[in-house]
Amino acid sequence: TTVTGAAYVTGVALTTNGGIASSGTTSLTGAAYLDGTNALTGATTASGGFTSSGVTSITGALTTDSTVAMTAAVTVSGNLAASGVTSITGALTADSTVALTGVVTASGGMTSSGVTSITGALTTDSTVAMTAAVTVSGNLAASGVTSITGALTADSTVALTGVVTAS
Repeated sequence: TTVTGAAYVTGVALTTNGGIASSGTTSLTGAAYLDGTNALTGATTASGGFTSSGVTSITGALTTDSTVAMTAAVTVSGNLAASGVTSITGALTADSTVALTGVVTASGGMTSSGVTSITGALTTDSTVAMTAAVTVSGNLAASGVTSITGALTADSTVALTGVVTAS
């Protein structure tokens, strides 16, 4: 599925087996299930949840208020905002603001060059690299290499079992 203009799917779940490419604004009110390569270059809003089993690349902002489940590599060059449960099995790379208010699991590593704010617990078993300020109001648990260049603020349990660098 290739959408070069705006894509609006408002009432029902969207299921694509071959991936979706959108160069315009993409708005998904129902749940979206994408198991191919997904390239979204405009702002993307998924109010009904976002599930992707393929590589997902988002150039514009991604905003979702429901469950986000991504099992392959995810690249977000715009903002990433999620108020529901966020589970990322592949690597997550974000170079702008990341705001996650639910429980976050990143088993493939998490890289953020923008401000990162996590209200729920963050659990990751791979590399964590954050170069801007990081705020975690829930628990932070990392079993891989953790590198934080900006300030780290946490008001709950912090458990880091691998190499930790905080410059």
